[in-house]
Amino acid sequence: MASHNRTGCYRGPMRGDVCNLPMNACDKFTGLTCSNGRCICNGNWFDSLCHSEKSCRDRGQKYNPTTGRCQLKLRSRCNATSECPNQATCANSEFPWNQCQCGPDFKETADQECAPNKMFDQMCSGTNAVDGDECSQEAGLQCVNNRCACAGRSQWDSQEKSCRREHGAVCKVQVHMYEKDSQFCRRNSECKNGICGCMTGFTVDSVGNCYGNYLSDCSSSGDCKLGLICYDGLCKCPKLASQTYAYASEYGSNEQICLGNIGGACSSTERCFPGYACVNGTCRCEPGSSPTVAGKCLKSFGSPCAHKECNHEEGFGCVDGRCSCAGSDLKYIPGKGCRAKPGSTCGKIDTVGSCGSFPGRYCGRDSYKVECQEPALCTELSTTVSKCI
Repeated sequence: MASHNRTGCYRGPMRGDVCNLPMNACDKFTGLTCSNGRCICNGNWFDSLCHSEKSCRDRGQKYNPTTGRCQLKLRSRCNATSECPNQATCANSEFPWNQCQCGPDFKETADQECAPNKMFDQMCSGTNAVDGDECSQEAGLQCVNNRCACAGRSQWDSQEKSCRREHGAVCKVQVHMYEKDSQFCRRNSECKNGICGCMTGFTVDSVGNCYGNYLSDCSSSGDCKLGLICYDGLCKCPKLASQTYAYASEYGSNEQICLGNIGGACSSTERCFPGYACVNGTCRCEPGSSPTVAGKCLKSFGSPCAHKECNHEEGFGCVDGRCSCAGSDLKYIPGKGCRAKPGSTCGKIDTVGSCGSFPGRYCGRDSYKVECQEPALCTELSTTVSKCI
């Protein structure tokens, strides 16, 4: 039946009420029409209200043909996301109440709809959005020469899907309700006092990237210095066990890089550790030297030497400026080093001397290690003595 609303204005019969024309007409502002003596919805309806394009427009709202109901316009005060247009959410605003706003991947258009942001290198006109640029400003993009592009001292980061400003560039982050203007710094850097700088624990390289050095914490390989990968949360060499991170001054570099160990792969771009040679794609000791158990190349039999340059693990010592068997009871066997004769001392042997008492032979305390000539075996006779038996 007819009633008065809160403003005191006369209101006609509601949905389901008895009606007759023209005196007792239905409430047209709720989308009703009089049919067969009853007020019914003139078109689609939802709950107790009738929703049509006209009734929505009369309420200052928009009709959504997908849901068949009225919806709030963008920037309208709201209580739930279901009241907002497609791709919009009911979210906090600069006001004390929530408002319908386009989601983070969408932008408000001139007809108050939410359209997907255009991303890097997509065509644009710069006039289709409310703020004059349909490119994703959250990604730091602008419409430049009809294409979405990074502006100023910034480059597109395909992994982060945003423009990243270089180290030392001016930066700002301003977020408003209707406009979002964010200028991001590159990975592992942040905006400090208006300037992009490396985060704590990261170092800037020659091209303005902030990187994590060897064994720095990381979440992806992009956090690590060029040439390193992120493995188990730490920046490491790509070949892991077969590479060592060290200075490479022999290659004209004053920086540490990953260098191949003995047996590791090598190429024109993957260098071997100093003292190793790249032979058929594998790091090996250079001619005239042999590897220790630790993978260090030391000079072998007959090579010119100075103190401690000979491979002591093969029984060599620097004798008269050449790597030779360190004891008179040792015999050199090609490919096997110096071997002790049966009955001789074996294992690790210390030599004590000085440059004065042994001119040109030994300087100070040294040691070497020898195995036995076959078929004898190095047998421990006491805690300090082993013999070839």
